[in-house]
Amino acid sequence: MKRQIKKLIDDSNSIILLTHIRPDGDAVGSVFAFYHYLKSLNKQIDMIIEDAPEVFNFLPNFDKINIINNDTYDLGIVLDCATLDRVGQLDGKLSKCKNTLNIDHHVSNSNYCNTNYVQGEVSSCCQVVYYLFKDIDVKLDNNICVSLATGMITDTNGFRNNNVDGDTFLMASELV
Repeated sequence: MKRQIKKLIDDSNSIILLTHIRPDGDAVGSVFAFYHYLKSLNKQIDMIIEDAPEVFNFLPNFDKINIINNDTYDLGIVLDCATLDRVGQLDGKLSKCKNTLNIDHHVSNSNYCNTNYVQGEVSSCCQVVYYLFKDIDVKLDNNICVSLATGMITDTNGFRNNNVDGDTFLMASELV
């Protein structure tokens, strides 16, 4: 599955990144991690985060949110969003994509995209993205690490949730 995702990304030039309405740190962090990865591949990227909380304005390229450069896309990637209706007002953007990919950690995910990569046993979507990036040999630069750490820390409530395990702490140590 991970190699299929890598091929989907490699074969796409214009990509839109989306997440759920009322985004939290995991949603914002996973979108930004993907943004920085895709930028390193010289992809054309639109990053849509409705009502992005200003508390995350420390993330590099926060000012690039909601700038629309394309009308249609080769690929739409939805992060940290279990159902299509949670994508909100922007769900029409997915219908303008040749292919769609959902990356998530919610066990309630409805697998609404063409390709769905859901790991319900992990603590955050950022942890799912981290595993994916490791498996497809993405270089974890500072921007990606800060983005992933933001999502992981916020979605685990500072490592206090029941779904935090040793792998979560190993990920944190590498990101630091």
